[in-house]
Amino acid sequence: ANGARDANRARDACHPEGDECDEGTPLVTHPNTTTLARTAKAVGSVGILAFLCKLIGLARETCVAGAFGVGAVVDAHAHASLIPSFVFVTLGGLNGPVHSVLSGCLLKVRANKNDEENDTNGTETKNARADAEKTASRVVTAVTSAAFFASVFACVFAPSVAKVLSPGLSPELYVSVTKQLRIMSPIIALAAINVVAMAKMTALGKTTAAVASPAVASVCVVCAVCAHVSGVVSVRPEIVLAVGTTIGAVLQCAFLKIAAGMDKTFHHVAFEVSSLFAVQSRAVKSVARNLGKACLTSGVMQIAATCDLFSASFIPTAAAGLGYATLLAMTPLGILSTALITPLAPLFSLNKHPANRAALQTLVGAAVKVTFTATTFAAAILIPLASPLISFVFQRNAFDANATALVSAMFAVFVAGGFFFVTREILVRVFYVLEDASAPFCVAVVAVGTNALLNFAFTGGGGLWQELSLGAPGIALSTVVTAGVSAFLLARALRATLRLSDENETETETESLREAPHFVKAGVAGVVAFAATSVYFTLASKHAPASAAHAAARLCAAAAAGSVSFVAAATALRLENPMTSFEEYAVDARRKVI
Repeated sequence: ANGARDANRARDACHPEGDECDEGTPLVTHPNTTTLARTAKAVGSVGILAFLCKLIGLARETCVAGAFGVGAVVDAHAHASLIPSFVFVTLGGLNGPVHSVLSGCLLKVRANKNDEENDTNGTETKNARADAEKTASRVVTAVTSAAFFASVFACVFAPSVAKVLSPGLSPELYVSVTKQLRIMSPIIALAAINVVAMAKMTALGKTTAAVASPAVASVCVVCAVCAHVSGVVSVRPEIVLAVGTTIGAVLQCAFLKIAAGMDKTFHHVAFEVSSLFAVQSRAVKSVARNLGKACLTSGVMQIAATCDLFSASFIPTAAAGLGYATLLAMTPLGILSTALITPLAPLFSLNKHPANRAALQTLVGAAVKVTFTATTFAAAILIPLASPLISFVFQRNAFDANATALVSAMFAVFVAGGFFFVTREILVRVFYVLEDASAPFCVAVVAVGTNALLNFAFTGGGGLWQELSLGAPGIALSTVVTAGVSAFLLARALRATLRLSDENETETETESLREAPHFVKAGVAGVVAFAATSVYFTLASKHAPASAAHAAARLCAAAAAGSVSFVAAATALRLENPMTSFEEYAVDARRKVI
């Protein structure tokens, strides 16, 4: 009954005018104009919310920079945060592997529950819902248990973990890192609770709380730093950062738990120890296999970040500068990534069937074109303004001109590679939708080796060519190059996965050539905007700013000049809106069934 109902829905979608559809014809799900409008609205709302959260995170880093600069306090905190951040991204990150797999299980629970309510004889549907709930409960139990044991391990063996991950630290920094790691170890266990709550809300179509939750943690860190600076608390500064971060994680977890608990749809999906020892069905084994591969892939990708901090431990203040530059550069990139992936992931899932590969290719291609256009625009504006922007945001009190020079160089490198970072995230998510974690894992392994080799080469080769060392910016450059290699390999692997035949391969090559002018036009518009921003700011900088408001106005005016130049060049070159390819595909879908 469910299959017949789904088939009827699919045929109605393919032929809204009521045309006949052959029973043996493969059915293709194409996004229609209504879906596009709804998706565009979701992209905008999620992007705005992510932007506000990034602003709060930027305010957090501004407070930390003003209080501690790029000295030993922030350096130690960067190294101590490595393991909690590693596990949090692997387990508890929005759109991460566990979130993707668990939300997929919960979507099945919700679909079966809806069908059960609509069926007169719902025995089969009820059994399907119970099986889906058991599968989701086993995922919840396994993830929570693993996070708990990892949290205990990090707390008990903190000294050994600090020595292995950051061997170049001084004895004083080593002691500080150990203390902070023990204080922040509960964050690892909280990550599992967070990801369960996020997955439940995603399955219900409520992503507001999940996207906004990081702001809670940022506010707690700001309060902790302000309490330390004002003298309300008299403990050591590194302890203040660690305690503020941990309290923020606790409140973020409580916020998500409350938001997810308002709906009782998934009240049967919970932590059950017995589920780990129950007989596993084929569906459970499949989910466990995909989850394991996805977590392993995400973990290997995070090892690349570990390589960065490993190399940074031998360069004074490099870890702190890397943290500031990464946060500021990833603010626009993170907004773009979240705004694209969160609403487009369901469309990817709808078109994962082999008969729908052409639609999936269209969706992914449009997402990549949007990414290139947006990141080119961001780079054209931010790279010329890197030094004055870092100075305006961070340079005060303990954050001096030398720190500005260090962070601005790394920031410019990260922004230049923004396209690779966002594209990599999109392609990895497409592979997760296709239930193929092998390709991302292999690419991640190559990325770790590439990143380690480039870190060694760009930072002086362990002293072999110290005079050619790029220092801390070399670590940023190795990260960007590694992201580019990963994005290229993932694109090649996805193209091979979606290729159905030799004819399809020819069509794909023709389509790639047809879309090449878009990238050329966007690049030209970026060059024009870069030149306009640079020239305007140079002319406006003949006199030192009289106040912070004057400096902000000058930055905004230069950014506005670059933005207007980009839009003017894009209009003159007739740069198309990539989202229109969705609408064109929907029009074609109404004429025929592919």
